[in-house]
Amino acid sequence: MKPASCAALLKQLELLASTGLGIALIAPDLSALLCKIVGAEAGGLSWFSETGVPEGFYQRGSTREAELLFMNRYEELFAGPNEYTPFWSLRNQGRGIIHTGQASKAYLRSNTFNMLVKPSHCHFLMCVLVDLDGMPRLSGCFFREAKNPFSEADAQHLTLLIPVLRRAIGKRSNALQTHTASANCGYMLISADGERIEMIDGPADQMLATIKLFDQNITLISQLASPPLFVQLLCGQLRQQSVTSAKTEIDLAGGTLVVSANWLAAGPAPMHAVQAMPSASLPPGKILVTLQFKQSGAIEVVCAIASMGLSPLQSQIAMYAAAGGSRAECALHHRVSKEAMKKHLREIFSASRCTDWQELSATLRVAPGTQ
Repeated sequence: MKPASCAALLKQLELLASTGLGIALIAPDLSALLCKIVGAEAGGLSWFSETGVPEGFYQRGSTREAELLFMNRYEELFAGPNEYTPFWSLRNQGRGIIHTGQASKAYLRSNTFNMLVKPSHCHFLMCVLVDLDGMPRLSGCFFREAKNPFSEADAQHLTLLIPVLRRAIGKRSNALQTHTASANCGYMLISADGERIEMIDGPADQMLATIKLFDQNITLISQLASPPLFVQLLCGQLRQQSVTSAKTEIDLAGGTLVVSANWLAAGPAPMHAVQAMPSASLPPGKILVTLQFKQSGAIEVVCAIASMGLSPLQSQIAMYAAAGGSRAECALHHRVSKEAMKKHLREIFSASRCTDWQELSATLRVAPGTQ
């Protein structure tokens, strides 16, 4: 890769890490960017909670069958000594990089190779573990074709990216909050005990078919008999807290799933429920669950800033404005003097065709594709 191209990719990586959204929302673009930087044909990311519990993952090229096995039976199928999945990191804390440049017979017989690597038409694998405060929080797996194994130089290159990836893990209060909400909602009718799906419409079924979360009881069955764990927990809030409605937001790869639950009372059903469900009146005493997906608009903002030809510091200043921070706070955060800030802003305003900080912030927050 040419130095100029690599520098542009690294600047975009820094911008992605500075959004403050956490790994899940930027996972698809982060994975694609890392593949370009390390020269991988395919790749995927898995992330863990602050206590090291697996949360979600993103990988292109794998089958849904393999994904569901990975989601629901990872300890059984992908935690053995030759299974180089994100879970090798839990067994090998402190070992930041592993690569199978010399693929062993045991690796070629592993579930990792046969279920996750081969479907991507690849052969070799390189993994990176990124920890934060002593806990594993992110694992990346990158694949190459049989004729192009990873080298020690590739592993060293990936090691240099760990500090940037560490900055991308934590969510911040001043995160770049721009979202595009899907026009479609999905609906599920849940039994009063929260344990059975009694009705589900097409959009909800489609949303559940794409979710990549661990231990949620999501299977290949087109019509699930029992709701995912996150729905059961939300329904439990209704019963335990004696409230009529409850809501939660779950970060997934590329966006946020907004889930709300409402008790159905006696009388006419809500109009949106009547339109979604094939019944003029829904039975009282049941729970209506609404699903809606919100896609993050942060990637469009990152691309807009990356296309301006700014220096790395100027790009970070523009990102701070897009996140809604003040000019004074930005100068303190980046330790920039007033005079230096003026010089940087002249370049930023010229590149963005804005006249002041407020216009810059507003313009970037409504970059194409965002709301």
